[in-house]
Amino acid sequence: MPALTVIVAPEGPLAGVRDVLGDLSALGLLKPFLWCDAEDVADADARAVRVEGGRGRATSLRHALMAADLDRVRLCILVPVLDGAEPMAAAVEERVAGLVQAAAACGRIERLRCLVARPGARADRDALARDGWHNLFVAPEESPGPERGHALLAPSTDPIEIGRHAGPVVAAVLGLWSSVDDAPLDNQEASSGQMVRQVRSYFRDLSAAEVETDLRERVASVRDGLPRASRQGQRAVYVEDVELATRTMGRALWAKHEAVLHGPRVRPATEPPRRRGPLAAVRMLFGYLGAALRNAPGRWYATVLNRTASGIAARMQTYVFGAAPSAYEVVIKGMTPSGLPASWQDEVDAAGRLEEALASQAQDRGHEATAHLGGLWRDYATAALTLADAGQRDPTFPPVLVGSAPGVLHRPQDCVPSAEHDFTDFSGYLAATVEIDRVGAADVLGARTLQRRLEHLTADDATALDAERALSALHAWQAERGQSFAFQVGGVLACRIVEVGTEVREHLRTIDALATAQRADGATQAHQRRLARWIRAILLVALLLVTAVVALAIGGVIAVVLGTAVAAGVVVGWFVTTLLVFLRQQRELFQVLNRRRAAVTQMEATQANLRHALRDQRRLGSAYRQFLAWSSILGGVLSEPYGRPAAAPGARDTSPVLGLPLSCQLGSAVPDEAAVVAVAATVRRTAFRTGWLTEPFEACRRAAADRLGPEADDLRHDPELLFRLPAWPEPTLLSLWRDDLAANGVGETSGVELWSRVIADLEGPAEGLRARLVANVRPIDGTHVIGAADFMADVASPSAAARHRFDHSHLTREAQAAGIGEVEIRHARAVRRSLGTTAVLTDISFGFPAYHLAAADAAPEEVPRPDNDEDVF
Repeated sequence: MPALTVIVAPEGPLAGVRDVLGDLSALGLLKPFLWCDAEDVADADARAVRVEGGRGRATSLRHALMAADLDRVRLCILVPVLDGAEPMAAAVEERVAGLVQAAAACGRIERLRCLVARPGARADRDALARDGWHNLFVAPEESPGPERGHALLAPSTDPIEIGRHAGPVVAAVLGLWSSVDDAPLDNQEASSGQMVRQVRSYFRDLSAAEVETDLRERVASVRDGLPRASRQGQRAVYVEDVELATRTMGRALWAKHEAVLHGPRVRPATEPPRRRGPLAAVRMLFGYLGAALRNAPGRWYATVLNRTASGIAARMQTYVFGAAPSAYEVVIKGMTPSGLPASWQDEVDAAGRLEEALASQAQDRGHEATAHLGGLWRDYATAALTLADAGQRDPTFPPVLVGSAPGVLHRPQDCVPSAEHDFTDFSGYLAATVEIDRVGAADVLGARTLQRRLEHLTADDATALDAERALSALHAWQAERGQSFAFQVGGVLACRIVEVGTEVREHLRTIDALATAQRADGATQAHQRRLARWIRAILLVALLLVTAVVALAIGGVIAVVLGTAVAAGVVVGWFVTTLLVFLRQQRELFQVLNRRRAAVTQMEATQANLRHALRDQRRLGSAYRQFLAWSSILGGVLSEPYGRPAAAPGARDTSPVLGLPLSCQLGSAVPDEAAVVAVAATVRRTAFRTGWLTEPFEACRRAAADRLGPEADDLRHDPELLFRLPAWPEPTLLSLWRDDLAANGVGETSGVELWSRVIADLEGPAEGLRARLVANVRPIDGTHVIGAADFMADVASPSAAARHRFDHSHLTREAQAAGIGEVEIRHARAVRRSLGTTAVLTDISFGFPAYHLAAADAAPEEVPRPDNDEDVF
């Protein structure tokens, strides 16, 4: 607060000045000031009321002066020159001045006395002027402007009548108008002696808030289309083939970030079939002989197969089925427990649980670094903004060229649609049934999930009709939104998520098949039983022959040597016969063993690829959630790049205000639609350059840390961190920022900067455009619309060609004859506020002795005395 105004007034009619100043303060027209009643300055601190915004707060003069860091104090004593009103005593005035001098730690104290008079009233000459003060006589006249006629005020002691005319003049003399920084008598020394100056003032406040709001909306809004930005004098053209432009830009984005879509995969090693050696065959034969004698050939067969390949498959099956059975069911069957087709979130979350189940059993577990996709989302934003404003941001994403001219998309929703383009065209009952209440404007997978669930409901007679209607609306919505850049980018990511999901299911089915392949079928079991009977029969025949030979040798029928040789031959024959039968009948077994050995390598590759696919599913799901968050953010920026429409600064209540004098007028410019449309079109041709969206987007991004609060402190040190923030599990900083933008818009920073440029463009050569916008004014008293020149009444641009004079009817005849009353100081201030204007004009005359005022009573020593020496009683 560089300056403080203190006003002190006696009781009586001047209370109306306080009321009028309070009303003007409530309208936002005055700076804060202190008001002191004369009876309250008797105590040590001098009770006072601080008036700000039309509200008064009790304080003390001493406290207010000592608490503020002031450069200047303007002390004003109001002096009534009215019938029946008593001014303050000289001692009281000096006491107040001394208190201000002692308490205010500032270098300059302006001491003023304002004489508020009406014709015919009288006052003591000593009360009219004090030495060391600026004594200002408020001219009791009324005039609409400095170059217009005037009329004398009628005698009155009504506080309201007194205040309505004197209040605005007091405000001007003391520099209280909020739009003016100085006062007419700042830094001027008071005249010595009892000298008085006449003063009058004019005030005009022209608000153009309605016009500004309308113009700002037409200039900044993109609802009717993105502006055709210009570059080096060449304006962009609208792209007709939207799908070609967005698809080309989407391909460029994924060509740069293709690694996001594809993770590593393992190819199974190839191994040639192995031939069984004799020893291996013999070992297998004796193993089978034992199983045949135990009557368990099927068990031997299963054991031989399982020993080769089923162990790893069985373990994988146990981990997956046992640790996360519900997740396995969701992934394999694609259905939720409630019987609806699973959403992409269900499948991604289920894949994550399967990955955790496998990772918990891994022997070589390690810490996996999180994939940072900041570059992808930075480029996504760059490409989207380039499609909208043809800016040269990155050589990888050049602007669209239509011939030699830069091209821009016509509608912001063709780049990245905002939330207002979400799909919600289905009943609440249907939404509750499909467990989806809306589909985001860029959510490709969400639309796919909704479509599958609606198709599922068409089989139910109770919901078929509503589901078919919703499906028809969904298809129409997809056809319209499908050409947008967001859909092009999200479509590639969605397709990859679906592909990886299919791959995961195939790997799980492979594991399931390998794990269950150990169970032999009935035909195989029957074959093994027949083979066992043949082998047992051959063995029985061999045993009978050996027994017979041994018996003949013991009975002496044949020689022992011959019997031994025959017995040995029978054994050898049995072995060879059994081996030949076994090898011939078990060819299928050897083929299966070779296939199982090849399946081992396939299983190892399947296990590794399943882990990679699950990891890809999780990473792609996280990327898709980030894509949805950034699409919502970019959609909000593109649909309202300069913030949401709001009332222009300086807007005030347009209710009629009655009682203002002709010298003090408030008014509002009346919008002329034709003028606003013409000016907006002119401004848009010059205000938007290629790349214009960078400013609002970066302003929005810089404000993220402040909008998110202390938790976003890292963003203040590393603004690029915003692109690397995760979107899941919610709430994250990215999701909180997205929700805040959806609720409150992008903010007004960039809008204020744009409006400043627009106002600058309307200065100078474009002054005619500005004048056209505010050509018609409606005064705040509710009267009919008048022209801006009539409303301003030359207050903003007074003529300096001739000397101006005050009305001399309140001067003595001698003063009138002497020509006293010429204007010495003309303090004119005109401040432009966007399209509005506030003007204050204050005239102050040359100083003259107080006795030249007609209101001055004669001094005691000047009372006429009779000619004789006798006393007159």
